[in-house]
Amino acid sequence: MAWNTDFLPKPIYESLPWSYVLIGIWGVLALDLWVAEISASLLIAAGMLVLYWRFSYRRDAKAELARRKRERRERRHQHDF
Repeated sequence: MAWNTDFLPKPIYESLPWSYVLIGIWGVLALDLWVAEISASLLIAAGMLVLYWRFSYRRDAKAELARRKRERRERRHQHDF
């Protein structure tokens, strides 16, 4: 089941993981404290994980939709005979 994203405009929702990654990269490059660099690295990892989850979910949902369309077409074709 997909999360309800009605509370955020789509452009903001879609750009959030990229923002995590970019801010994390900035943090790794700009901050000299090792704790800050670890935190920034975790932010990069979190952004990449969210991107992977979204990509994976959308790929699976697209495949499921194609499978359902194919099944409907096959059922309709079977009824024609």
